[in-house]
Amino acid sequence: MIEYIIENYLLMKNYFLGLMLVFGLTTLVGCNWQKYPQGVVAVVNGDCIYLDDLESSSFWDDDFELQDSQNLLSTVKKLYQRRLLHLIWIKLMEQELKKHKITVTPQEVTDAENKIKQDYNTPDEFKQVFINEFVDYSSWKKFLKIRLETKKFVNQLVKPKIKITKQEILDYYKKHLNDFHLPLQVKFILLRSPDKEKLSELKNKNVELNTFNASNVFKKEFAYVDPHLLAPVWQQKLLALSPGEFSEIDNDDKEFYVLFLQAKRKAHYLSPVKAYQLIQQKLFKQKAKEYLQKWLDQKITTSKIEITNLLIEK
Repeated sequence: MIEYIIENYLLMKNYFLGLMLVFGLTTLVGCNWQKYPQGVVAVVNGDCIYLDDLESSSFWDDDFELQDSQNLLSTVKKLYQRRLLHLIWIKLMEQELKKHKITVTPQEVTDAENKIKQDYNTPDEFKQVFINEFVDYSSWKKFLKIRLETKKFVNQLVKPKIKITKQEILDYYKKHLNDFHLPLQVKFILLRSPDKEKLSELKNKNVELNTFNASNVFKKEFAYVDPHLLAPVWQQKLLALSPGEFSEIDNDDKEFYVLFLQAKRKAHYLSPVKAYQLIQQKLFKQKAKEYLQKWLDQKITTSKIEITNLLIEK
């Protein structure tokens, strides 16, 4: 239910930008930095954000647009301002977690990293990703910890505050009924081979295709797709078949192929029971965004946030 928020934990980014522009030019600008250690660029309720933090926070640059390639200093300043907004949000979130004695342990970070490593064949393959993407490993570990903190923030502090009633879900279902319409879907198997006779044998011998494995024959399964999204030739073949039937063997200028239709699902509407979880997720995202906007508004207005003049647009 909360994956959307975990992956996009700055749901209110534009809202946050607006708040910071209003407050950043008035009460948030710190002029006297002598009391802070060298390298501090911002202070959030006494917690420092360092220049090193900005320089290693490239994970939020994906949607940053280079608008003025002729003025490098202005471009870097805008980029760092953007990163700083994320880091201020993170500080506020971490302070809220600390207030409620919620922590992410080093072991939890290690466990999360090991889970990610399972997607790679070897440790070297995992390390190569950092080289290819020009990502610093230690910065990535910090980012991983932030994701885990965000998950706990949402699960333990935000989620309990959000209430969704059955009536709200039913009302949403009635109002957005067309959103729950499912078109005709087909489940089928594609068999390819340069040997046409091989495919003919498979059709005639009534082989169990779910467990079938043979050399010189490529097999791919398709689980319930809308046939109208497939190539017109495939669409025509599949719509003409009944479950358990093969299409005629054809040639697409690469090799021979045949389609085997496993099942068809008629077009239908999801019942309220089956749509329940989808609607619950949708409403949770909406209410979580509203809650976080109000929470952030309150935090910004009650927090002492100081930003170096070097990062304030003049």
